[in-house]
Amino acid sequence: NDTTIKILQLKADPTKSSYWGQNAGLDLSDNDTFESLFGNLYQKMKYDVDITVVTVPAYLAAYNSYVSTNDLTDGTVEAYTSFYNSYFSSYDMIMIGFRDLFDDFDSDGATMALKLFIESGRSVMFAHDTTSFVSAHNSIYQHTSDHYWGYYLNRNIRSIVGMDRYGITEGE
Repeated sequence: NDTTIKILQLKADPTKSSYWGQNAGLDLSDNDTFESLFGNLYQKMKYDVDITVVTVPAYLAAYNSYVSTNDLTDGTVEAYTSFYNSYFSSYDMIMIGFRDLFDDFDSDGATMALKLFIESGRSVMFAHDTTSFVSAHNSIYQHTSDHYWGYYLNRNIRSIVGMDRYGITEGE
């Protein structure tokens, strides 16, 4: 029996380069190495890997559109739970990252929907530089370079992925 594994890859904004001048990073749906590996997985185990690639700006736009269309209030439990149930229902796994200084999600509601996905027990892969050391909002954090990324993911998923060893998000 064939089994389909549906993966959502959240990819960096291709119109912005990272700090090191890289493009939007690795696209798993259009990479010869991964296509070959996924082909081998199908031949040997009958697992068909189906990857949908969505940029972070497109994901945020989908969240904002869903909230607006359904007359919900951004950031509320009702908004991100409803969006999670609608947007993520068909995916078995989410992959995020694959670029230096990965895009921030700039939305508590959109990252809380990701947190619900993690809490559901489904797989999530955080690739290179998805999260960071940043724990203060851009308006507070004094910086002079592009070394500011990951605030919303850090804020909302830090505790669930074992990154809150100092209790920064405790009580939030």
